[in-house]
Amino acid sequence: MRYDAAAAAALQREEEKATQVIKQAAKNGETRGCRNIAAAIARSRKMSRRLQTVKFRLDSVEINLQQQRCMPC
Repeated sequence: MRYDAAAAAALQREEEKATQVIKQAAKNGETRGCRNIAAAIARSRKMSRRLQTVKFRLDSVEINLQQQRCMPC
């Protein structure tokens, strides 16, 4: 599992697009649509943070395993 910077950039672009949609919907008075899109953005951010945390933990475990393998018995 690899945290891909390109995928993170793509998520950021999509989030910016969604923010623009929210602003346009707010101008038109569509509050329900704004809430739905804002909730989707919040879920996306949360999932991204979780995936990044998992990536860091896996990297840490990998480093520990490499250190243990290099130690003489």
